[in-house]
Amino acid sequence: MEREDLMRHLAGWRDGIDPASGAVLPADHPAQRTDFLRVVCAAIDALAPTPMPTGAPPRTTAAGPGRANAGRPWTAAEDALLEQAHAAGMRIAELARAHERTSGAITARLVRLGRIEPPPGLRLRGTSTPGEGASTA
Repeated sequence: MEREDLMRHLAGWRDGIDPASGAVLPADHPAQRTDFLRVVCAAIDALAPTPMPTGAPPRTTAAGPGRANAGRPWTAAEDALLEQAHAAGMRIAELARAHERTSGAITARLVRLGRIEPPPGLRLRGTSTPGEGASTA
C-alpha cells in the first residue's frame, strides 16, 4: 500500500468513516473506540512529514499543519465523536489532533456542548459576558 493510500485510510478511520465504502461508522463500531483512535492518531503523527527546521520560511497554509478542519463548521457526527472520545478520557491535545483542529477550538466546542466548564477568560464567538465587551445599553 502506498503512503498516500495509507494516510487516506488512517484519516478515514480517524474521522469515523469507513475508508472502503465512505460510510459513516456507527457509534458502536470497534473503530470508534478510544484506544483504536489513539493508535490511528499516533500512526498519522508518526507518518506525517517531519516539521521544517527552525528558521525555515513559514508555511503558507492558513490552517497550518494538522489543522485541516480549522474554521470549518462542526457537524453533528463530529460533535458525537468529540463527546464520545472526551467521555472516554482523551485529552484536549489528542482530540485536537484527531479532529484536525486547534486545542482552543476543541475546548470551545466542549464548552458549547456543555461537557466542560469554560476556562477563565474564555469568550465564545457570538456571546458576550459583562466586562468582556457586553453592551449594557
